[in-house]
Amino acid sequence: VEPIPNTPDWHSGALASDGTLYAAMADDLFALDAATGDTLWVGPRATDGGWLLPPTVSADGRTAYIKNTGDSLYAFDAATGTIRWATADPYVDRIVFGVGTAVAGSRLVLPVFDRLQELDSSGSPLGLSSTYGHGFSEPVLDAAGTAFSVLSNPPGVRAYRPITTTRWAAPPRSRWTWFGGPALAAIAR
Repeated sequence: VEPIPNTPDWHSGALASDGTLYAAMADDLFALDAATGDTLWVGPRATDGGWLLPPTVSADGRTAYIKNTGDSLYAFDAATGTIRWATADPYVDRIVFGVGTAVAGSRLVLPVFDRLQELDSSGSPLGLSSTYGHGFSEPVLDAAGTAFSVLSNPPGVRAYRPITTTRWAAPPRSRWTWFGGPALAAIAR
């Protein structure tokens, strides 16, 4: 088996409000001071290029959620890099590229091959969406707890609450989920 190359287009990051940059760089995982570039902590090395997905930081900035492709979702202490918990991907033999975890309050939603998985903030699985085939965009969660994602098969936008229940589906504009997913805007009142 040939090793997966560590290429720059597989790198992603998240910037926390305290100025910490979490960098997932295929084989390597870092927390860096964005102002100076100093290394704050180094995560476990992935020999298979597993740190491919964008990190997500909790609203309080204390937890960094980072998925190792085809392995587990990890919750890291954002300050120290200590692993708080890891929840295995239900499809460890399948790889998901380019989509990270959505966080809202105590809920996490992430793509796992042909479904979305919901976890609580302690890593306990809460459910899986129906199977729709390979290809989910990065999900978003609104304040009411509804998850939204773009699917490629069948193409379109779907809303879930809870994750096991499709609330609605909208017709597609594109069938390519890697062109982006839904975004939520704040409404001025």
